[in-house]
Amino acid sequence: MALKLSKGRKKNLVKLPVAFFDRYLPTVNGDYLKIYLFGLKLCMENQSMTDSEIAKTLGMLTADVKNAWHYWAQEGLISFADDGTMEFENPEEMVFTASTSKAKKPYEAVRFEDVFSTIQRDEDFKEILRIVEASYPVLLTQDDVMMIFDIVKIKEIPLEHLMVTIAHCLKIRKKSMKYIYKVVTENYADGITDLEDLEQHFTRIEQSSKYLKKVSKILKVTGREFVEKEKEFIKKWEEAKKTEDEIRLAYEKMIMAIGKLSFPYLDKILMNEKGNKTTKTSSVKAGPLNNFSQEMPDFQKITDNLIRKQLEG
Repeated sequence: MALKLSKGRKKNLVKLPVAFFDRYLPTVNGDYLKIYLFGLKLCMENQSMTDSEIAKTLGMLTADVKNAWHYWAQEGLISFADDGTMEFENPEEMVFTASTSKAKKPYEAVRFEDVFSTIQRDEDFKEILRIVEASYPVLLTQDDVMMIFDIVKIKEIPLEHLMVTIAHCLKIRKKSMKYIYKVVTENYADGITDLEDLEQHFTRIEQSSKYLKKVSKILKVTGREFVEKEKEFIKKWEEAKKTEDEIRLAYEKMIMAIGKLSFPYLDKILMNEKGNKTTKTSSVKAGPLNNFSQEMPDFQKITDNLIRKQLEG
């Protein structure tokens, strides 16, 4: 089965704790280590490859790649989401112990015995679990309960934050508690502690996601996700309140002019169109260059000339 590697920000540096090498270099299969590092690189570059493509690139068998993923999943370094996505845990946040132990995720610092004891005597926590179960579409596992415990009892994040995050994640079809745990803890750590701010934060994310999908359809980008630099351009257009019609017209002008998709070229067309809502008028009122004016290219004229030349040819 083809697995899609999880999203990640493009970076020039992949950090691995020294303890990772102490833990795995003496014992792990060399091919497994090679596959993990290659997968982590793909993840950080926001790329996707199938097991067979990875095997071909690394000169291995597809079965070796599949076995490697199962090994790293058992070690706790990767996990498989419900939608088939393979997600890498951030190795910088993991604790690598002796060679006989698996790497630990942050919430696993809590012993389940302590959580179970709390469940038996703490009515408030029991009620929290009931509230979560009423909204969560699947039965809570032992790991799920430990994550909820870490959120509300250890990190003392308000239940309302957890519930709003669950609602948002389910809306975008992310029902893994590991994903929910990551979102709620990272947002709170980033200072989004006010409930209204959190709701506005998710609203902006959902609106941006819809805008991204519309742009993807207009630009005919299929079979891949936008890279980070492309997303920066699209975010710029969204903030400038560029409409679907404006993007579509600019796309047509670009194709007629250069025959291919170029985000920098498309950006120049879009941001130089009249009526751009983010453009500020110059504050210069007088001076030796007061009579200087620089006109933008007439894209419509360029398009008409290209069409005429094609018809004549």
